[in-house]
Amino acid sequence: MKHAIALPGGSRSGDRRAFPILELVVVLALMSLMTGAIAPSVSTMLKSKARKATLAQLESLGVGSVEYLRDTGGMPGDAGVLVADTASGWLGPYVSTAGTDTISGGSSVLIDAWSRPWQFAAAGDVRTLTSAGVNGAFGGTDDLALQIDMTACGAPGPTSAWAT
Repeated sequence: MKHAIALPGGSRSGDRRAFPILELVVVLALMSLMTGAIAPSVSTMLKSKARKATLAQLESLGVGSVEYLRDTGGMPGDAGVLVADTASGWLGPYVSTAGTDTISGGSSVLIDAWSRPWQFAAAGDVRTLTSAGVNGAFGGTDDLALQIDMTACGAPGPTSAWAT
């Protein structure tokens, strides 16, 4: 006995507009395979887009940090002081304040493209601004970092340091 699903207005026996259940199963299986094939490429594309956005943010924050250093004599302790600060000599804002993160609702200056805060660190005359990357853990292979050598960008001297 042939099992079929009849379309409205037709009869079961001899109706050419009815679809056998097997055909429906085959169509659903093909749709599932196509979805499975497309999903990884979409995921890769989104990760690539977030990486590019984070690199652009790093560049902007790096330029802003150098300008902050030249004006105030010190490096910022976080991205927020590039937007508003009371430090002597502050002439900012040093980065664009436009934009709100769609996930956290916070300022897009304070977080990377994965909605996580930046890490500011100091080691001697080198300052490092880091994003934890896609996995969200600092110290991994997917971290994105920008290093700023204070002596190469007009810093007053080794006494300047980022606030922590």
